[in-house]
Amino acid sequence: MGLDTYLARISNMGERLDWDDEVPSGLTAEDLAVFGALDLPLCEWGVDGDTVSFRGKVYNMVVMEVADDTLVQEWIPPEEVAEIARAFEACDPEAVAGSRAQFRYEVTATEVRALRTLFSLCAERGIGLVGSY
Repeated sequence: MGLDTYLARISNMGERLDWDDEVPSGLTAEDLAVFGALDLPLCEWGVDGDTVSFRGKVYNMVVMEVADDTLVQEWIPPEEVAEIARAFEACDPEAVAGSRAQFRYEVTATEVRALRTLFSLCAERGIGLVGSY
């Protein structure tokens, strides 16, 4: 178990879901094509049907360091994702990767750049994030 992070245009907060339920993302065909064309070197990165996700658990501490925010939320609205994107645009991926913050997974500069790309595209397209445990 752990945090998976899904891209979404709609919040599913408050909905009672069972394990087998599909969670609607609201992503458009164009969104899916854009993200499907990316080969991001992120842990468990993938586009499957109308779902785009990555393993947020691995990157949460990096988001906390860089953007003073957390992926451990049921819903991160697009405006907040845009703030995270701005913080990643301003950071030095090499310095972030070189940080040895306590309780953090080892993350490479390439992964930090991939997060920058991901958050920037989400911000451009008005996409939020859904955290799932």
